[in-house]
Amino acid sequence: MALMSGLTGSEAEVNWRQRWPDGLRSIVLNAVSSIEDELLEYLHQENRTDELDDRLDQRIKFELRLSICELYLDEMVRVTLLPHASTGKKAKGPKRVDTELIAKLDKHFQRWLQLTGYELDVPLDHYLQGMDELGVDKWNKIAALRVDWMLGRYSQCLGNPNEAISRFEDCLRLSRRLCLESILLPNCIYDTVIDPESIQERLGKLKTHQYVMEAERLFEEKDFVSVLARLAPAFLENKDPILEVESVEIGDKPAAVSLEGIGGSLSERLGLMTLLYKSCEALEKRTQQFSCAVEMFVLVAETLVNTVTDASEASEVWYLFGKVGQTLCLLRETLQSTSLVELMRSLRSQKLQRLLCCVLAMARLGFVNILHQDRLVDDDIKISYSDLLKNRPHLGQFNLVLVRAWLVLLYLLPGWIRAEAEKDESGAETHQDEAMAAPIALNTHPLDLQQLDMDRETVRRVLSQPLTTNSSTALSHYTQSSQELYMELIALVHDDLGVREFCGIDNNQLIQLALKVASPMQGSFYRKEENQCYYCFYGISLSVDGQYPIEHSSEPVDFDKQAAIEFYPLLERSLSNRALRGQVRGDLKDAVDRVEEALGSPPYERYSTLEFNRRHIDGYLASEINFAKEIQLHSRNDLLTMQQPPSSKLPSVYRSIYAIQGKIFLAQFRNKAKNNQFKPLEDLQHAIDQFQTNLHVNPYCWDSWYSLAICYAFLADENLVFSASDIRNNFSKITDLQRRSFHCFSQAVKLAPKRIGRNGNDLAHFLKEEKDTVADLGVVWDESVLASQTTDKDHSGDESSDSDFTANTSEASGSDQEWVQKQATFWFDFGNLVHGIMSKPMRMEAMRRTDHEELSESEEATVVLVLEPTEAQVYRFASFCFKRSLLLDSRNWRSLFMLGKCIEKLGGKPRSVLALYRIAADKVPPRSGQPGNERIYDAAYKTISTLSKYLAQDKITASDAETIMTMTLAKSKLSVADRESFIFEPPKDFLESAKSDPPSEVDIQNNNKLRAYRLLCEGLARIRHADKRHWHHRPVYRQACILHEVYHDVERAKSEILSLFQIKSNQKTLVSSVWKPEFERSGKHFVYVGEYTRFLIVLAKETLDVELLNSLARKIRRAHGLLLDLKEIWELLYESYLAILAGLVGSDPTIPVAEVVPRTDFREKAAIYETRMFDQESRLPGLALLQRLCELKKLNDKMAPEGQMAHLLAVCYSKLFIEVGGVEMYPKELLDRLENPTEYAKQKEEKEREEKEKEQKEAMGAVDVATPYQIASRKYG
Repeated sequence: MALMSGLTGSEAEVNWRQRWPDGLRSIVLNAVSSIEDELLEYLHQENRTDELDDRLDQRIKFELRLSICELYLDEMVRVTLLPHASTGKKAKGPKRVDTELIAKLDKHFQRWLQLTGYELDVPLDHYLQGMDELGVDKWNKIAALRVDWMLGRYSQCLGNPNEAISRFEDCLRLSRRLCLESILLPNCIYDTVIDPESIQERLGKLKTHQYVMEAERLFEEKDFVSVLARLAPAFLENKDPILEVESVEIGDKPAAVSLEGIGGSLSERLGLMTLLYKSCEALEKRTQQFSCAVEMFVLVAETLVNTVTDASEASEVWYLFGKVGQTLCLLRETLQSTSLVELMRSLRSQKLQRLLCCVLAMARLGFVNILHQDRLVDDDIKISYSDLLKNRPHLGQFNLVLVRAWLVLLYLLPGWIRAEAEKDESGAETHQDEAMAAPIALNTHPLDLQQLDMDRETVRRVLSQPLTTNSSTALSHYTQSSQELYMELIALVHDDLGVREFCGIDNNQLIQLALKVASPMQGSFYRKEENQCYYCFYGISLSVDGQYPIEHSSEPVDFDKQAAIEFYPLLERSLSNRALRGQVRGDLKDAVDRVEEALGSPPYERYSTLEFNRRHIDGYLASEINFAKEIQLHSRNDLLTMQQPPSSKLPSVYRSIYAIQGKIFLAQFRNKAKNNQFKPLEDLQHAIDQFQTNLHVNPYCWDSWYSLAICYAFLADENLVFSASDIRNNFSKITDLQRRSFHCFSQAVKLAPKRIGRNGNDLAHFLKEEKDTVADLGVVWDESVLASQTTDKDHSGDESSDSDFTANTSEASGSDQEWVQKQATFWFDFGNLVHGIMSKPMRMEAMRRTDHEELSESEEATVVLVLEPTEAQVYRFASFCFKRSLLLDSRNWRSLFMLGKCIEKLGGKPRSVLALYRIAADKVPPRSGQPGNERIYDAAYKTISTLSKYLAQDKITASDAETIMTMTLAKSKLSVADRESFIFEPPKDFLESAKSDPPSEVDIQNNNKLRAYRLLCEGLARIRHADKRHWHHRPVYRQACILHEVYHDVERAKSEILSLFQIKSNQKTLVSSVWKPEFERSGKHFVYVGEYTRFLIVLAKETLDVELLNSLARKIRRAHGLLLDLKEIWELLYESYLAILAGLVGSDPTIPVAEVVPRTDFREKAAIYETRMFDQESRLPGLALLQRLCELKKLNDKMAPEGQMAHLLAVCYSKLFIEVGGVEMYPKELLDRLENPTEYAKQKEEKEREEKEKEQKEAMGAVDVATPYQIASRKYG
C-alpha cells in the first residue's frame, strides 16, 4: 500500500517519474515481485475508499505498470551484459549468463506488459497505430513513445533485429512528427534518455549489425563475392559514408546502411576486416587483399601509438601489440605472394605514407625496446636474453612485432620503382619487367623515401635515425639503388636481432629472406651471411676465411630432405677439389654428414634403374677376373651393362653428395692418425659404400670408378699391415678386395675421357711381344740418351701413337696439365695394384679362378674357356701401366722405379733395369713426405742391390758395375762422416789366400769383383749413415749378404744382421729395427722379417752358435703375428738347431745302459741319479745339453718332424746316467773295460772274428779244406 501512496497527488508529483535514491530501485523490484498478486488485486478493485479521478486513476495504473515493465526489461539487459563487464585482474575468466534469472524476469515482464494493455481499451499495437487519432496531450505522447521504445528494446533482447528495427523506426517517426522532447528514465541503468538522436543511433547500430550478420553468414556459406561487395566499400574506398547496397535487403525494403558505423569497436572492425581479407585471398584479389592488410595494420598501429601515450591499462597495450603482430604477419604474407610493383601501384599516396610511417614507428619502437633489454641485461639483472624473456614474457611480443616490422620494411624497400612518374609521362600503363613481376623482386631499385608525400621534417627525422644498435649509419644510407647495401642492411638487422637471441622467431622468416637475397650473390661477405643463416636455421656451422658463425641461440628446425636439397649448393661451393684431397675441415664434414643423413640412400624403390645398376655392379665386383677380357682397355663393348637414371626426376644432389662424402672419408684415411689402427679401416669402408652408391646413380662416372678402385686397394693394403696372423686369417678377404679393385680399374679405363684413348691398339699384341722389346731401354750409359729412350724408344712398339700426345702435354694449359697428372696417377695406381697382386705375400691369388668356363655375351650363349694368366703376362701388363704413366708424367720417379722392377721380373736386360733405377734415383725429391724419414733411399738402394745380384750372377761385368757405382756415388748426395764408416774390408786370410799363387785371369776377375763389391758396400754404408733414425733395414741385410757370400766372413755377417733383431732382451719382439719405410709395399714387412730370420738361422748354424739358436727358438715359436711362413722357418730352425745339438751329444755310449742295468733297477736308480745330476750341474755339461734338447722338443710340439730327437735324448741321458752312476752301477770287470776302452775294443773285435770263423766252418760241414800246415798246427798246438 505504501507503493500506491507514493502514486497519489497531481500528475507532476508522480514519484515514479523522479530519480530514486540509491538502492530503492532494487527494493521496489523485490517488493513488486513479492506482493505482485496483492498489488494486481488492489489495482482491479472497483470500490476503494480513495476517491480518485477516473482518468487520473487510469493514468496512474498505466504509469505504474509501464514503469514496472521498464524496470524488468532494464534488469534483463543488466543481467545479460553482466558477464561482459570488466572482471578485474584477479578474475579467472568471463562469467556465464544467468539464464534462469533472465527467464524469471522475462516472465514477470510479460505479465506486466499484458496488464499494461488492459488499462487501454484497445491492444497496445492498435493503441500505437491510432496515436494520430487520439488526443495528443503530453501524457499520451510520452506513454506511446515509451511503449514503442520498450518493445523495440525487448525485440532486440530476444534477438529479433527486424522487429526491433521496425519498432525503432516507428518510434523515430512518431518522435519527429510530434516534435517530442527527450524523455528521461532516471531509474533505469541503461538507455536513461529517449530522444531522436538516441533512437537514430540505436536504429543505425541495429541496421549495421544486421548488415554485418548477413556478411558473416555469407562468409560461412563461402559466398566471398557478396562479402567483398558488402565490406569493401566500408574499408577499402573513401567515398560517401552512406552507400546504397542494392544486393542486400532487410525485410521487404532496401536498407540504407551507414558504413561508418560498421564495427564500432576495434575488435569488431578487425573481425570484419579479417573476413574481407580472407575473402580477397580466396578470390585472389591481391591488391584488395594488400589494401585490407594495410588498413588493418594502420588502424591497429595508430591505436597503439595513441594508447601508449595515454594512461591506459597494460592489458590493453599488450592486446594491441598482439594485433599489431597479427596484421604485420598478414602484410608479410601478402608481400611474399604478390608482385611488389603491382601492390605499390594499388595504394594511394596518402595510404602509402601512413603505412610506411606506421612500419617505421613500429621499428623505432622495437629499437627503443632493444635498448631497454640491453640495459636490463648489462646493468640491472645481469642475466641472459633467454632468461630475461622467461622472467618478462611480455618482451616476447615486443620482439615479435620488431621482427615482423623489419620484415615488412625489408620487403617494401627493394620493390620500389617510380611507376607513377612513368605512368604520368607515357599516359598509359607501363610494361612491367619480368623480374618486377616476380613474387619478391629483390633485384629492383630500393625505396626512395625522398619521393614520398611527407613533410620535410618527417622525412629528415626518419632518414637521419639509425634503426639498429650495431650500426650508427642512418637509414638514408640504405635507400640508395644498390643491392649490396640492401644485403648489408639485412645482415645488420640479422646480427642486431641475433645477438639478442630472437632472430629466428616468426618461423625464421627473417633468416629465409636473408638466404634468398644472399644465395645468388658472389663474395665472401655474402657467404658469411649465408652460413650464418643456415647456422641459425638448421644449426649447421660453416666457416668462411676462418670465421665461424656467431651463436644466436636460435631454435634450429628439422633438417629434412627438402632443406638438404636447398642447402647443398652452398655446401658444394665450399667443397673444392683441393679441400677434398687434403685435410677436410670438421665443419664441412659435419655439414656433408647432415645432408647425407637427411637424404638417406637413393630411392631404389622408386627408380628401377637404380636397382638395376646396384644389382649388376655388385655382381660384377664379386665376380672372378677374366684377365684376357679385362685388359681390352679400349673396347667399350666389354663395358658393364648399366643404365643412366633420368636427370629430370632425380634431384641433382643425389648425383654428387655420395661422391663428395666418399672423398671426405678417403681424405680422412690419407690423413689418418696412428693412435687408432681401426679408424682407417672404418673410413675406407665408409668411402667404399659412398662411392659404390654414387655408381648406382652415376654408373658412367670415371672418377667414382677410380676412387672406388683405390679405396679397395687401400683397404687391401691396410689388411696387410696389422700382423702376419691377420694376413693368414684374412687372406681370402684381401684377395677379394684386390679383385674388386682390379675390376674397378678396368671399368675406369674403358670410361676414361677420349683423350686417354688415342691409341687404338688393344693390349693383345702387347702381351705377345718378345722379351727384347721390353729390354730395349738404355743401350749406352749416357743419361740424356737414357732419358729419351725411357720416354720414346721403349714405347715404340704398342704405344707409338702416343708420342704426339706426350709431346703436347708440356704445352697443355693448366686444366689439361691437371688432367694429365691425374691420368698419370691413375695408371701408376693401376700398375701398383697389379704388382701388389703378384708380389708376396699374395702371390697372384687374385688372378686365380675356380671356374675356368663362362658363358659368352653373344646372341648364341656358348661356353668359353677362360684361362688363368701367367706371371709373365701379368708382369707385362703392370709394366704397360707404368710406361703409360711415364708417358703422361716423366717426373715421377716411382713409375721408373716400378717399371724397372717389372722388367727385372720379366728377365729384361740388366743394363735397362739398372738404367731405370739409376734415373729414378736422380728424380727422387730431396725430402720425404713421411714424418721421420729425412730422405728417400729406395731407388738408390735398389740400384745397389740389383747391381750386387747381377754381379754375383755374372750378368754384368765388374768393370760395368764399378762404372755404374762410381757414377752413382759421384752424383748422389750421400756422404760418410769422418770417423764413422760402415765400409767393410775383406778378411786378411781371404786376401792372403788370393796372393799365395801367381795371379791368374780368374784371380784378376775376382780382384775386379772385390773392388766393385767394395764400392757397393760404400754405397750401402752411405745410406746407413744418412739414415739417422735407422729406418731403412735393407742396406744392413745387403751388407750382411755380401760379407757372407763374397767375403765368407760369417761372424761379421752375423754381427750385422743381429743389429736388426732383439735376441737377448726380455721383450717378446723378435726384431727391433725392421720398420716400414714410406714406400715399402704393404705386407712386405713380414716377408722381410722372414727372409732375415732364415738368413740369421743359416749364419747361426754355420758358426755353431747354440745360444743364438736357442734364443731364436724361443722367440720364433711365439712370433705368430710376425712371420708369415712360421712353419717353414721353424722347420729350418729346428733342423739347424738339432744338427748342432747332435754334434755336441756325440756318439752312442760304449756299453748301453740296457745291457748292464735291468729295467726295474734302472727305474729305481733314475730318481736318485737325477737328483745327483742337478747337484753336480756345474760339473756336468751334458745336463745343459739335455735341457736344451728337452726345451726344443717342447717348443716344437709336433710342428716339425722330430727326426732324431728321441735318439739324441736317449743318448744324452744315458751318458749322464753312466757318468753319475759310476761304481755303483757297473761290475769291476766292466769298469776295467771302461777305464781301458781301447783294449776292450780289441778284445771284443778278436772275439767277434773268431765267432765268425766258427760259424763259417760249421756252415761248410765235414769237408776239411784246410792246408796241411793248418791241420798240423791245430793238431800240435
